[in-house]
Amino acid sequence: MRVRREQLIGIARGHGLEVDEGHELSRNFLKIGLGAYNLYPTAAAQVGRIDISGFVVRHPLVRTLDPEDVRRRKLGRVTQQIDFDLAGSPADVLEAFDLCCAMVRELHLAALRERAIAEQRTGRPRIRAAVPPEELEERLLAEARERAGARLAARPTAAA
Repeated sequence: MRVRREQLIGIARGHGLEVDEGHELSRNFLKIGLGAYNLYPTAAAQVGRIDISGFVVRHPLVRTLDPEDVRRRKLGRVTQQIDFDLAGSPADVLEAFDLCCAMVRELHLAALRERAIAEQRTGRPRIRAAVPPEELEERLLAEARERAGARLAARPTAAA
């Protein structure tokens, strides 16, 4: 199963994320994200793989990669991937990607706020793992499902 690259770019830009279509590390992947939180879909017109880097997602379509496999395949900070084989339809993949984009936005904003507060107090930034609270994940997933439903409703239907 695959999804169109333009759909992913549209979702990402809708969340205000930066889209780099030819970043310096690889021409085979797009870089979508903000700061240290990134998604790396393949650069093909029909995307069949999306890597997740810099944060952790709990979603039925997201699988955590074995650290040894990450090192062997030289995936850098990638820790998870959206597993297209588990999806029932492209809409499921788009929903998972939408959730990831929303999490990137929220985590980046939280990191900026936390960094500003830490720098005011100590003069040094505070660094911690980016694992969002479950309440935030649940809210973002509900919003992603609403947007997915709106996308499906907006599709033109074939005239009978």
